[in-house]
Amino acid sequence: MRKNGDTKAAMADALRAAMQETPIDRISIKNITDACGLNRQTFYYHFKDIYDLVKWMYVHDIDKAVQSSVESDNWQEGLRQLLNAFDRERDCHLAIYNSRNYYPNLRQEILDSLTTQCEPLFRERFNELGFDSQYREFLLRMYGLIVFEFVERHARGVSFSTIDEFVDNWFRTVACQFEGERKRQAAQA
Repeated sequence: MRKNGDTKAAMADALRAAMQETPIDRISIKNITDACGLNRQTFYYHFKDIYDLVKWMYVHDIDKAVQSSVESDNWQEGLRQLLNAFDRERDCHLAIYNSRNYYPNLRQEILDSLTTQCEPLFRERFNELGFDSQYREFLLRMYGLIVFEFVERHARGVSFSTIDEFVDNWFRTVACQFEGERKRQAAQA
């Protein structure tokens, strides 16, 4: 018997493999369960529908990268790992982005996940600078939008930089933002 995470990962892998040959809108639960030797009841035990599985895939991937960053205390490297993971599955993500049925609703869920999952990466700096909860939420949503926009543009082949350039420039921008806030607070003191 598989563990919950193993079963979910197996179904996610089956969906990723199916998307290599079939548009996501034409993939059935039966296609997924047959590919990993499971039955429909097992699928429905874990997920409501394929959309729920796709959402789990994104949240799981984001969570893995963020946890790695928190553990290593290096969010710059964590972001690089996350973007490289998305890049390795570019075709899968592009299939989802091009889906009329999945993408419009999924986009907001991915942004919400990025916002929630990335908070631990910035918590110490936010606390140090005394940012209130409203400003923290604003920054996290803005950071999530920037990262998500890059991921989507990169998958579509129209990004404005490489992953390494993006991460380095984004890290520099955030560092300058925090330094500017420190200087502003010092001038007010």
